[in-house]
Amino acid sequence: MATPSESPLNKVIDLYRSKWHEKAEEVLAEVAVTELVRQGIISSGIGAKLLSMDRWQFTDVLAKYNVPSIEVTLEEVKEEAERLRMLRSHA
Repeated sequence: MATPSESPLNKVIDLYRSKWHEKAEEVLAEVAVTELVRQGIISSGIGAKLLSMDRWQFTDVLAKYNVPSIEVTLEEVKEEAERLRMLRSHA
C-alpha cells in the first residue's frame, strides 16, 4: 500500500506544484469544485462559497472549465419563447 506521501492525490498535487507552484491548491480546488457543479452534486452558490468568491466571480471560473453556469431545459426555453411571443403580440 502506498504511503500517504505517495498517494495518487499527493502525486497530482506535486505535479501541479511543479507547474503552478504556490497556486497548485487553488487550481486543484477550482477543478474539483467545478466538477462537483458539473455533476450536479453541489450548486454554483455553494461552489462560490467553497472557493471564497461571489457568484459572479465563480461564473468566470465555471466558464474557464466549460461548465454551464445555468441549466435550462428545452421545455423552459419553449415556455420563455411563448411568453415573449405573447408580449410582442400585445405591444
